[in-house]
Amino acid sequence: MSRFVLAALSEEALAREAALQAKLAEIGRMFSSSPHIDDVFLAFAGLVNDLITHRRITLNEIDLSAQTIVTRYALNSDGTGVDGLEMGTLLPLAGTTSDSISVTRDGLFINFENSEEFSRTLRGAPGPEASLTGVLNVPLIVRGDVIGTLTLSSSGDQKYSDESLQLGQRVAAQISGIPECGAVGVA
Repeated sequence: MSRFVLAALSEEALAREAALQAKLAEIGRMFSSSPHIDDVFLAFAGLVNDLITHRRITLNEIDLSAQTIVTRYALNSDGTGVDGLEMGTLLPLAGTTSDSISVTRDGLFINFENSEEFSRTLRGAPGPEASLTGVLNVPLIVRGDVIGTLTLSSSGDQKYSDESLQLGQRVAAQISGIPECGAVGVA
């Protein structure tokens, strides 16, 4: 390739990274601007959807001593709440993707052929009527401890990838240190 083509490609990559950094900074500003996450969660979900398309977004708290997951916030992409994942919903941690993440401290993604396979394979997953076909789950880490997860679920042809996972981890890094997340254990 010519040096001019390489320079143009590099300039394009730099512009994409600058736009991504601006979006991530906005997420961090948004979360730190309000004393209550519920004041900004809908806008946060929209910004995340701009970066990683999702059907559902959830912040969960992990309590390792009780071996539970507590739903703190859950929204469908249309802004409606998620039946069965209302704030405070308590679920067992064992056998879930969040359980794996709490040990490995690494995010993960899984894509399924259809919503039936999604429901059958993932412990605690909603039924096929939810039309979910994939999950991207990343840890929220505060002072070296996994306090929860940011979970995105896809539907239809939406697929997660290594790039989605990396973006999800960058988003999680923006919100993990927010005081309410650490104090309340929102994750």
